[in-house]
Amino acid sequence: MSNGQSLKRPFLNSETPFDYSPSYKALQHGTSQKVFNCDFVIHEPLTEITDELDSNQIEFEFKDTEDVWAFGPNTRFQIEGQFQCMTPAKDANPEIPWAAVTAAELDKVIVAPNFLDMLITKFEMTHRNDIINYANEDKRIAPFLNAWKYNYMSRSQKKLLCFQDANPGLGVPSKIGAWTFDENSEWRKQYGPKIFVGDKTISFDWVPLDVFPFFQGCNYLETLPKVVPMPILERILLRIMFIDNFDLIFKKKTGNDKKYRFVFKKFHLIAEHLRLNPTFKNTFLKQKAELEYPGVTRLQKSFNIPEKASFYKAKIPRVPFPEGVFIFTVPKNVITGNYNYSDNKNGNVFEKHNIKQIDMHYGEQPFFMNSLNIGMINSDIMEKKFLNDCFYAPAFGMKMDTTKINPNNSQNGGINTPYPHVYMNFCNSADKTRLVPLLNNGSIFEKDHSLDLTIMFDDNGAEPDVIYVIYLFYTDTNIILDTKNTPIFKSSYLKFM
Repeated sequence: MSNGQSLKRPFLNSETPFDYSPSYKALQHGTSQKVFNCDFVIHEPLTEITDELDSNQIEFEFKDTEDVWAFGPNTRFQIEGQFQCMTPAKDANPEIPWAAVTAAELDKVIVAPNFLDMLITKFEMTHRNDIINYANEDKRIAPFLNAWKYNYMSRSQKKLLCFQDANPGLGVPSKIGAWTFDENSEWRKQYGPKIFVGDKTISFDWVPLDVFPFFQGCNYLETLPKVVPMPILERILLRIMFIDNFDLIFKKKTGNDKKYRFVFKKFHLIAEHLRLNPTFKNTFLKQKAELEYPGVTRLQKSFNIPEKASFYKAKIPRVPFPEGVFIFTVPKNVITGNYNYSDNKNGNVFEKHNIKQIDMHYGEQPFFMNSLNIGMINSDIMEKKFLNDCFYAPAFGMKMDTTKINPNNSQNGGINTPYPHVYMNFCNSADKTRLVPLLNNGSIFEKDHSLDLTIMFDDNGAEPDVIYVIYLFYTDTNIILDTKNTPIFKSSYLKFM
């Protein structure tokens, strides 16, 4: 260990028990450390936060910094706010102005799951004037997927991301009937009391899921995140855009005429600025290379499938063959921006999908004949394959809460959960090598082709009034910072999007 051996070597090296090299002397080599120390810097938005959030967006600007930034647990957004309500004037009754919401409102109004993400329409970063493309998603879709992720992610990861009781990541249903007005529901008993706190404010940390550079890798802090060499970059603008009407994230009980909103009191970014060894810093910033940042690339397409259709062919043109697909449905008005959580009838996050089977082609080449295969969603035999994938090859590479991996939750595409969905793993069991079409030798992956998914529905046909959302994902490299000439950010998977 003292000679720079890997953690695995001592178990394999028979000479290790005879090595008495002193480890404590490493302290004497401080001059060779790459990191000397760090500063924790609070970055405030460009404009002052007000209750009305007049511009419907919050912006941060980063430029002319001499520090390299780390993106471990100490770099995060810190948010403080309050839920408020008001009663409009009606008949002879005067208006009652905005005031803090108390626990007495828990049986009168429900806040949408994952409420912070539901308030956000877009999270955008630009370098100079170029958008940093870390994902390709329609507006307002990500909050639904992220709610699924918060519910199913491993408990240790969730604890790191959602440390405070009021964190929106904790405000998601875990079972059917959990997000209702019922007095024993998770909303009434567990999460609601943590955010309806009267005149107090709630505060929580926030790391946006799968967003470069804040969330790196498939699982939060699974490995130490890569630093960003800010001194060689030009102006970076981070813009968080919100829905126009914050009242849309509330479901009110019949007869409740009040208006509700969430107001931000603080919204700043805490960043860990590293103080590097000057010699190492000079070398590091002068390197000409492609710096790869690990993470999940999310490529999403939406399809408006005719009501009661028995089958539908969804074409996703010219893409690298993904590691898998994840399919769910949301109300049609989510895409148009007219979604109101008051329209939600059952407390579920995803709507029903009615999918029973999926056939796939890549570059017009088929993968299966009529034999049993991964596209048979309702097959009892393939259900075990799905459960195994949840353990060893989960969607988006996200380690899952193993207590939620069971036959009841996986039956017929998750029909017994608030998150009915279809997940198909396109990788072989042992690694991330891809399934190869029947009549191909693997060379098809040398170029990008169209992915065609023929979706077959059960006797109910395609669900009405919903959009079918298809996610393709890749879990190796999310963003590349090319410093060989003028520093630019690029993606291996979104080059045609």
